[in-house]
Amino acid sequence: AAMDQALATSGTVGLELAVAGVPHVIAYKMNPLTWAIVRGKLTVKYAHLANLLLDRGAVPEFIQDAARADALDSALSSLDRADQKQAFDEIRRLLAGETTQTPATQAATFVLKEK
Repeated sequence: AAMDQALATSGTVGLELAVAGVPHVIAYKMNPLTWAIVRGKLTVKYAHLANLLLDRGAVPEFIQDAARADALDSALSSLDRADQKQAFDEIRRLLAGETTQTPATQAATFVLKEK
């Protein structure tokens, strides 16, 4: 949370940055053969977990060939921090749910709930 901004790979770390309120962009590059196989099977619009939760591109994503140093530098330089921080507030509300219970209590309640 002490960072002004970050560059991260797609995955849990991106969601952690969003929850911490750190403006960021994500990048992900894989072996070209793996990408050729995976690309045809993708059914989601976004790679970033925060973008998936919001169903919009709040965090810029640079995947495969788009993950170039010049593009990442430009994106970091022009980040709309206020817009991202507002989106991250929404992420925290979505993850907290409609309860005042702690996450541990919510998990225990879910596990112990009778079906």
